[in-house]
Amino acid sequence: MRSRFLGVSVLTIALLACSGGTATQAPTVAPTAVPTTAVTDAPASPATGSGDVQLADSDLGQILVDADGMTLYGFVPDEATGEPTCYDDCATAWPPLVGGEDIVVGEGLDETEFTTASRTDDAGDQVVFGIYPLYY
Repeated sequence: MRSRFLGVSVLTIALLACSGGTATQAPTVAPTAVPTTAVTDAPASPATGSGDVQLADSDLGQILVDADGMTLYGFVPDEATGEPTCYDDCATAWPPLVGGEDIVVGEGLDETEFTTASRTDDAGDQVVFGIYPLYY
């Protein structure tokens, strides 16, 4: 239950920050609520690939990150169906976290809360936390 609360609070912050976009264009509001110093030693550009999700400490508390420490976000339009809606320019600005059937979750997270959703582009299956597909 603790992991659901943490994940939801992180996603709520991210979703509020990202709510300026639409399914086909990049969000107009950057996720400024998440401090850029939240995770150190993160790569300059995210790679969409492993499907690993972990918890990391930040100034906001614990947040969801990938295996390389890159912060993960939800997108408000996705919550209606739990399916990805961020494509084209939106997905260029906010790449999806994609992974295979075996999503690896870190300590403190409940693997039953993670699934995948099929994308309509060639990116692969997107990792979903609860009802939120995850993006960088």
